[in-house]
Amino acid sequence: MKKILYIFDDVNYKNGVQKVTFYQIEELIKYYEIAVFSLCRPGDELKEKNFYLKWIGERIWDKTEIFSKSLTDILQSNKYSWKQKGMRVFYGVWRRWKRKSAFLDNILEEEKEEFENYDVIIVVSEASKMKKFVSTLKGVKKIQWIHTNYGLWSEFSDWTREITKDDKNIYSNYDVVVTLSESNKEAFLEKIPELEKKVVVIPNMISVKEITEKAEEICNIEIKKEALSFVTVGRLEKEKGIDRLLNICKRLKKKKDFIWYIIGTGTLEKHIKEKIEQENLKENVILLGELENPYPVIKQCDIFALLSYYEGTPVTIEEAMILNKYIIATDIGGIKEQVKNYEKVRFVKNDIESIESGLTELLEMDKDIWKEQSSYIDKKEENIQKLINLF
Repeated sequence: MKKILYIFDDVNYKNGVQKVTFYQIEELIKYYEIAVFSLCRPGDELKEKNFYLKWIGERIWDKTEIFSKSLTDILQSNKYSWKQKGMRVFYGVWRRWKRKSAFLDNILEEEKEEFENYDVIIVVSEASKMKKFVSTLKGVKKIQWIHTNYGLWSEFSDWTREITKDDKNIYSNYDVVVTLSESNKEAFLEKIPELEKKVVVIPNMISVKEITEKAEEICNIEIKKEALSFVTVGRLEKEKGIDRLLNICKRLKKKKDFIWYIIGTGTLEKHIKEKIEQENLKENVILLGELENPYPVIKQCDIFALLSYYEGTPVTIEEAMILNKYIIATDIGGIKEQVKNYEKVRFVKNDIESIESGLTELLEMDKDIWKEQSSYIDKKEENIQKLINLF
């Protein structure tokens, strides 16, 4: 039986990548011996939920945890000592100057033999601090998963430009690069065309049964029915476009009644709360924070909205289709491929004027349209076979 190792920076970080990766693991554990490595110690709840998995890295978790998180998170936390914070600062400086790190790289080097005992190693994030180390491993099939529109993401900020500048050299040592859609494959190859023969497309898998069952649970959030309701699920980060959404909502509330529920947390949470207060949007935009089960809220709202600056093939789009929601989305990433056979969707250009125009039209439409049925085609078995062929 082949041995497969999945690599996370922070396995406890709840996002779409974590969700789809563990669902993938659940399906593949029937065929392979699977283990998970994370730079930080997995939480007890996560380990209990995934009791069937082998976890590696325990010998170095106390040393590596500070490298699993951003420099800002480490410096702002009271959990870490000044020595640990200093190590994390030096690590960032050394990486920027392309010097061999005296910290993380050396710690990982001590564990290299254990990593090389696996047949296949999968790095689950294009932003991983582990991708360069994995590229140096011998006798292992190395696979990188790309979950976003690499072309837009790699140019989105100074940080993304910095962490992707050596990707061509790093990925030349990988056997396979997986993207989630044909459009995301094209975006990746526009940046690194030399790797064309290494890139394959395998869409995310998602549990239709789990989502539909959880959507039937009691909803503890009161969804007001007197106005059109929108719901957005995502991290409160710059790329999700929440700031521009609030600017649009400020103008839309003069035209029509609506309520916008936002599920998620992030570094911009304080800023967004302050802006909602300043723009007098408390009656129109409601932050729900992180919900363990967001599906009852999604089910009860009229429209699912994803209006990010960039995406790959977002899991939330799949979830909205499973729950038969009308969708409005910016025309980015692989979303058009995701909704190819789904009728209840409207695309808008990725600019503030187009988004506002599209939302204005939705506010004027007959509400009965949100209740119409559309179909979701589950291609789980097909995608499992693609994964098996990959290994």
